[in-house]
Amino acid sequence: MPQFIARASDGANLNTAHNMHGLHNPSTEVIATHCNHPTNRSSSVVLVEVPGFGATDYGVLEEIQKVQAWMTRHLKNGQLAGVIYLHRISENRWSQSTANSLFVIQQLFGLDSMQHFVVATTMWSEVRTEIAESREQSIKEGVVRDIIERGGKMARFYDSSESAWDIIDHFL
Repeated sequence: MPQFIARASDGANLNTAHNMHGLHNPSTEVIATHCNHPTNRSSSVVLVEVPGFGATDYGVLEEIQKVQAWMTRHLKNGQLAGVIYLHRISENRWSQSTANSLFVIQQLFGLDSMQHFVVATTMWSEVRTEIAESREQSIKEGVVRDIIERGGKMARFYDSSESAWDIIDHFL
C-alpha cells in the first residue's frame, strides 16, 4: 500500500518509514494520507494503510480492533467509500495467510458491502504478461470469485499516479 499511496499522493505527506516497494506496512499503526484528486482539485480522498492481518507481532484480533478504533474515531457515521486490497501478481499463488487476510476483511466490512471492494494486483512489471494474466484469471476464478459475484472488482495497479487514480475512481 505505501507505493500505491505514494503514487496517488505524488509522494506528499508520506511516512518515510514506509517500504517503498509496497510489499507490506512495516508499521503496526493505521496510517492515513490525504490526497487531492489530480484532475478535480475540489475532490479529495483519505487513503488509509492498515497493518497486514497476521503480518505483525500482534494477533489478528488486535489488528482488527486497531482498524475498528480508527474507523470509529475518523469516519462520519461509519461511512467508508471502499477498500482496496493489494496483491502482488508476482506471487505464483495465494498463500494461506493472504487468503485468511482477505477472509478477515470480508468479515470486518461485511459480505453485503463487497461492491465497495477492489482487489488490485501489483508488480506487473516484474512478471511476463502472459504469466501475470494467467495468475489474474486464476485469482478471479478462485479466491476472489465471491467478491466479484457480490459486485467487487479486480484492477491492475501499474505503479503510476494515473493507475492509482483509475482504481480510486471506482469509489468516487
